[in-house]
Amino acid sequence: MSSCTLPPEEQLMKPLFLNSCLIASVILVAQATPHFGAEPRSLAEVAKAKRDIAKELFEINGKDFGGKGEFRPLWPNFEAMITWSKRWAEAEVELGEKREEKLRAVEDHTKRLDHLVKLAGAFEEGGEFSRLQVMTLKHYRLEAQTWLLKLKDQKK
Repeated sequence: MSSCTLPPEEQLMKPLFLNSCLIASVILVAQATPHFGAEPRSLAEVAKAKRDIAKELFEINGKDFGGKGEFRPLWPNFEAMITWSKRWAEAEVELGEKREEKLRAVEDHTKRLDHLVKLAGAFEEGGEFSRLQVMTLKHYRLEAQTWLLKLKDQKK
């Protein structure tokens, strides 16, 4: 598999290139998923596949897009990370047989969003993110906290 590197003369094509890399990664993950396209054998199998893909896509969106070890604060990556973090948590909640497993999945999602909010705040201070973007992230974190509190309030 070739690495996703971009020659300096094609820097203007970087957004298109990054999207192509992401799409290629999704295809590779989908091909590696057991029984992809086949009739699922169980709900647990489907939930595991959803969890694995969501986790992979969350991690892909958080990778180094600067090319030299620095994380580039690209807002579309943050939005994608929010989406895939939630889907990852939803799949883990589906898989959780015990209340504690479900709580841990939503707590982990909330922690991932806490981390994104901190990063976004730093990017806002540096002028790379707007207040609107930071507030959007904070709203998603509040949604995760609401989900967690509702799950905690359910009968044990």
